[in-house]
Amino acid sequence: MSDFAPYEPSDNEMTMFVSAPVYIAEATGSSETLKAVLIAQISSKSINQILQQRNALLKKTGETFLMGLSDLSKIEMRSTRSNNEDKIGDLKANKFFEAALIKGETGIGEKVNTSGSVEYISYAPLNLRDVTWAVFTTISADEVYNPIKTIWIKNSIGALLILIIIVIGGIYLSGKISGPIIDIKNKLELVSKGILPKQKYKIKSHSEIGQIQAAFNELVEGQKKYIDFANKIGDSKIATDFNKLSDEDMLGEALIKMKESLEKSERIAKEQQLLEAKQRWMTEGVAKFGDILRQNYEGLTKLCDNIVKNLTHFLDVNQAGIFLYDDTHGTPKIKLLSCFAYDRKKYLNKEITPGEGLIGACFNEKETIYLKNIPADYPTISSGLGSAIPKAVLIVPLKIDTKVLGILELVSFKDFEKYDISFTEKIAENIASSIASSQINERTQVLLEESKQKSEQMATQEEEMRQNMEELQATQEENERKEAETSSILDAVNRSVLIATYSLEGVISQMNYSFLNVLCLSEKEVLGLEYKLFNKRLDSQTFWEDLQNDNEAHIVSKIMIGNKEVVLNENFYTIRNTYDEPVKIINIAYQIS
Repeated sequence: MSDFAPYEPSDNEMTMFVSAPVYIAEATGSSETLKAVLIAQISSKSINQILQQRNALLKKTGETFLMGLSDLSKIEMRSTRSNNEDKIGDLKANKFFEAALIKGETGIGEKVNTSGSVEYISYAPLNLRDVTWAVFTTISADEVYNPIKTIWIKNSIGALLILIIIVIGGIYLSGKISGPIIDIKNKLELVSKGILPKQKYKIKSHSEIGQIQAAFNELVEGQKKYIDFANKIGDSKIATDFNKLSDEDMLGEALIKMKESLEKSERIAKEQQLLEAKQRWMTEGVAKFGDILRQNYEGLTKLCDNIVKNLTHFLDVNQAGIFLYDDTHGTPKIKLLSCFAYDRKKYLNKEITPGEGLIGACFNEKETIYLKNIPADYPTISSGLGSAIPKAVLIVPLKIDTKVLGILELVSFKDFEKYDISFTEKIAENIASSIASSQINERTQVLLEESKQKSEQMATQEEEMRQNMEELQATQEENERKEAETSSILDAVNRSVLIATYSLEGVISQMNYSFLNVLCLSEKEVLGLEYKLFNKRLDSQTFWEDLQNDNEAHIVSKIMIGNKEVVLNENFYTIRNTYDEPVKIINIAYQIS
């Protein structure tokens, strides 16, 4: 309860307020908790009306009024006197006011009023919470003696009526306010359990209760928006827009973050699915072309035809061709071996020099070339309906390690994706291996044919040899006889002629007895020495090199043996093998002096 004070909403009328707490039990048997406060507004007019009714019973001079004790312990008026001289808030002090308000006494006394007349005064304190009030009744002495007892009783009844009004007003306000608050409390409990009411509150006033009901309606509407958004997200409608209820809407912010997270997860999942689809496509393609390459083909051309044909289908390109490197006819060339366009084999005759155009550049650089800005002079793709310049060209080297065997060219009216290029580069290695194997097989077949022919020739030659052996056997005896004669002649020559053999660099490898005797050395002493140590004329290295080219040389040499000079007529000859390769040098010399 608050004391009288000016209240601005009521035009600064002196007003007091009475409040009472509202306690509600959450469940049966549980303790009560404070849920609301009931406040009653009582104007000074209401108090004055009650006191004026009381004054009507006090005859002419009688008057009842209220006094109160302020926060500063000052005695003040709490009602307006009928003579309109004293008003609420006026300071008044006498022993009766002090007795009732400060000491809390109830009693009767007399005093002299401002006109000099004797007045009797009765006073009684009001036992109210938070305020100190007392009810005073004054009446002239002339009118006191007759109804004193009645006045005192009526005075007490008046105080009691004031209390009853305050209590009844509090109970009325409590019923008027607590009912809607309890209803809101019950619905809030349902909302806390996730159950939303089907109907909104119908706002009948703009009081505090009406404002609470309006706020509750906004809460339910916001919850419905959250539920609707969550249901759409649950139905995979992730692109649904959602606006927060306010800048500080934490739940709305959390839902938006959840939506963004789901969008990111969905985007990542789609990217992963696309990546897995590309990987499956590449794996299936590698397996498919692995089967194609493992098949047996009648020649390299059939193999390349099947590769190119399947590539045009699998990569959905408009034209494909395989060029192979060929250096078997002198000048190296890159020849077009197989070409398919619009699912038909093209019989084209095309040769490119390494380094010429895109094909030649790819061959030299050994790297993939991907071209999208096609020059106007690039060869067009032709069909029965006409011809057109392609949009994209992919040129991939067919290589094993660093050796390029050929070039794979793909031409399309659409761009190549990265995974298309990666797949083509991967199978290009397998194609290169198959082409190398096919080339080896073809060469092996040629060698087998040649071997077969040679075997037949050898069989014929064996027959001829058999006949020749018989002839040789007949002549062998004649040769042996002649060989004996020749041996005797050679022995005689060996004793009379100086003979020595050298390596191609002039190192002594063999020397006969006659030559050793002239040099006065043993064979062990001269083997492994350079002949220029004995013949200074042969000190030049060009002599031995020229001898290999000229096959023979004739010189007269002077060799010092101790203090003795020996003059030799030396004849050098180059000895060659069956392949016409020089293998050693022989020197046949004669001693002149």
